[in-house]
Amino acid sequence: MLTFEMVDSEVLELHGDREGFLHLAKILTQLAQCKEPDHAHLMTPEWGGPGLSGDPQSTDSSLFKHVKVLVWPDEQK
Repeated sequence: MLTFEMVDSEVLELHGDREGFLHLAKILTQLAQCKEPDHAHLMTPEWGGPGLSGDPQSTDSSLFKHVKVLVWPDEQK
């Protein structure tokens, strides 16, 4: 289980279980190893998932159905 939920315009909550966080960690690790700009998509099943759960965990939040994670190469110094 992994969800990104907007509580208000300034608060984003990330809910997950062990498996969901391990999946996110794997994606972030793979992106961190990229030498060129790259990205990954996390989506709920209704948006063609995988990656995100379709059920919100909080009663007073809005569920994100698509999260795009982008990596940029290090700046040359």
